[in-house]
Amino acid sequence: MQLSSFLRAGGLRKTIGLVGLLALVLFAERFMGTEEVAEASGRAQLVDGDSLHLSGYEVRMVGIDAPEGQQNCQKDGKTWACGREARRALERLIAGRKILCRFEGRDKHRRMLGTCEVAGRNLNQAMVEAGFAVAFGRRYVREEDAAKSARRGLWAGTFERPQDWRRQNLGTAG
Repeated sequence: MQLSSFLRAGGLRKTIGLVGLLALVLFAERFMGTEEVAEASGRAQLVDGDSLHLSGYEVRMVGIDAPEGQQNCQKDGKTWACGREARRALERLIAGRKILCRFEGRDKHRRMLGTCEVAGRNLNQAMVEAGFAVAFGRRYVREEDAAKSARRGLWAGTFERPQDWRRQNLGTAG
């Protein structure tokens, strides 16, 4: 078929229409996906000091960064398992109670980003206040400064920021 016959038969219009429809479907799949929920509540299964599973969602606590599970720190000249201790600190804060997480979107790993609370207490903030997580971004900077001044948690010794530790040991910062 010659180009002029193709154009007269409406082929170009149909092709553009199909390409447009395909683009719309891909856009919807990529950016809309399934309908996002605003929050979830229930009993959490902890992954580490800033990640958990809740009501079928993998949740990353927004605004904080806790040591990785296998990360170690130094205190009083000794190595201690600060990553495991950060997880235990979050576990103590939750104390087996139901938690509520309000979501703000997803991270690059498609985990839900959330601010979580138990009995009205902001767990993200509490982890930074206790010194078992650092501020990640602009949130909780005052809480980090207070924990550092009081030498609580990680600040009682020396540690590598979790993001730097991941970059060196896991090949990823996020």
